Amino acid sequence: SVVTLVVIGSAISKISGTMAELRAMNEETSRRRREVRLYLASQAVSYELVTRIMRFVDYKLEKVSANNMDTSLISPTLQLELYVNQRADYLIQMPIFALAQECYPEIFGSICAAFTKNFYEKGEPVFTAGSYATALHLTYVGKYEYAQEDQAPVMLEGIRWFGELSLYVDPVWHSSTLTPTSFAETFCLRGEDLVACIQVNRGCTGMFCEYAKDFLAGMQKTKSKFGDDDQKKQSEVCCKQNQHFQAAYPDPTTLFPNIVVCGERFSGEMVEDGDADPSSKGRPSSKSNQSQRTVLSRLSAFARIQREAAVETLEDQGLGEFVQRWMNTDQEDVNFDLPGELPGVIPELDKTYGAHAVFSQAPERDRGESACISVLALVRNRYDIFTQPQADNVKLLESQWLELQQIVSWIEPEPEEVHAVLVLLAIRGLGKSKAVIQQVSHDHRRPERAVIYLSQYHKNVVPSTRWLTEKGTELFEGALLTHELFNLAQMLQGENCPGNVKE
Repeated sequence: SVVTLVVIGSAISKISGTMAELRAMNEETSRRRREVRLYLASQAVSYELVTRIMRFVDYKLEKVSANNMDTSLISPTLQLELYVNQRADYLIQMPIFALAQECYPEIFGSICAAFTKNFYEKGEPVFTAGSYATALHLTYVGKYEYAQEDQAPVMLEGIRWFGELSLYVDPVWHSSTLTPTSFAETFCLRGEDLVACIQVNRGCTGMFCEYAKDFLAGMQKTKSKFGDDDQKKQSEVCCKQNQHFQAAYPDPTTLFPNIVVCGERFSGEMVEDGDADPSSKGRPSSKSNQSQRTVLSRLSAFARIQREAAVETLEDQGLGEFVQRWMNTDQEDVNFDLPGELPGVIPELDKTYGAHAVFSQAPERDRGESACISVLALVRNRYDIFTQPQADNVKLLESQWLELQQIVSWIEPEPEEVHAVLVLLAIRGLGKSKAVIQQVSHDHRRPERAVIYLSQYHKNVVPSTRWLTEKGTELFEGALLTHELFNLAQMLQGENCPGNVKE
């Protein structure tokens, strides 16, 4: 019938139109493919190479055609959102980029757009061991053979990143080889492109500079210096150390109100058996000539409730008495175990529960303890204690020791002054902790002023400052303020000028 003919004709017309659109869509691809084949034919290329090239051309044309779009048709903002939608899931596998997305989403969009896409055929190395690392490589399509020096190759697939160190320093070398075992695609980012993205925002620039500084310092401490595994470990560690991360995700165990570092003799009276978490119970530390003292650090909900009571009932750990005995006992009767006794009278130095342990500052704790032992050895003229850990080839000469003793004799330190010096040396390193700096007021965000802030407003964190005399407190704070203007170590390195001495 006439109606049937009309329906059939309409269907045929639509099919013809669709076929024409498909031919138009494939015409450009076919033209480009044909040009490559004609060029290869004119160059007398071997059949095997022609096959490999055409397979790669087909793969790349398919990928490019599927994702090709005229970006001039949409606004720059929409372009960035499109890049974020396409690439964010890959980039946030790296901790620093995940943090950037959280804190600076606009800059993260620019970083997504700055990545370039690379295509590789089977057997074509992405990078080789010993070659310069000029960019960050992020794999997301294909399978790869990953070979480290002196290790058997392993197969990798999925999202991996390599060469992050190249974003922050030049030159850097690859310590491994990455070779695709199939057609593969990677994202690539160069250091200069990252700088172009972040330099428009001061806060983001500061975040990346802090991260890069910590990242480079961490890599310098590793055995490999450039190893991919070490870079991934340092990436996570340094990101968590970043002030932006700590502000966004504060660790409750390092918040000042949650910390109590104090003596333990009263703790059994504060908590009945079974009421507190086992981890909050005190631990024996060292014995003085009068009583056994221990150190307590509670980092739980119970600590928050009991902190004020704990600080108010806190007992003197006996540092002043210890200094008196050390300085006034006859030389032949002095037989102290300084490394064992100091944590008992200076609870901040305890290896497990002290303030340095709370803020994960084991190296600063060790330096503080060493400095305290050195001062005690100086004031009692104990050359044997001072040089005990020193190797024979670097041991302090006796003539040098005599010069130091002349300085000590000139100073004529009193027990009250030595007490203040020991407290200063024990807790000074806390001012370097980012977790501490993050919590103090803005006008105290320098290491020396941060320690003063703790001593004035958070004695639960630095309880040793509680038992300083008025003179000792003045000496303690005065030394820190002086050190802020004039650093003796910097003078020895030629970094201070005469004007600093005048100040």
